[in-house]
Order: sequence, then C-alpha cells, then structure tokens
Amino acid sequence: MYAFTRPGDTATQDFARSLGATWVGGSDEAPPAELGGTVLLAPVGALVPTALAVTRKGRCVVCGGIPMGNLPGFPYRLL
Repeated sequence: MYAFTRPGDTATQDFARSLGATWVGGSDEAPPAELGGTVLLAPVGALVPTALAVTRKGRCVVCGGIPMGNLPGFPYRLL
C-alpha cells in the first residue's frame, strides 16, 4: 500500500508507515510505480488529475473526499 499526505507532514507519514504502508510521500511526489487503483480521501479537487496521472490505465480512481473542491481542467488522456 502506498500513502500520500500533505507535503512535509512527517507525523502523518510516520503514522501511515506504522499502519503498514510500504511507501509514503507527499501529494507533490510521484510514487515509485503506477498505482493499481487509487482512493482519494482528501477533499481537494486539484488532486484528482494527479491521482489519474499516477494510476494505471483502466483502473479505478475513487474520489471519497466529501465535500470535494472544484476540479481543475485536465487533459482528456488522463481518463
């Protein structure tokens, strides 16, 4: 399992590791491999294109951050 946090949030990153995350980084970092699926819990619409970009084609990106902020424009190829 990979976990993303706010950039620089080392306390939350340490917590994710304690729960078994094999890689932890800020939302401004790229994971070491494409993701097989993504669950986006942050209520930040701007993270949706980022999640789409790092998730393998044909896999699912679940947006569970309610309320979600506005989605920015992004390239259709990310879908």
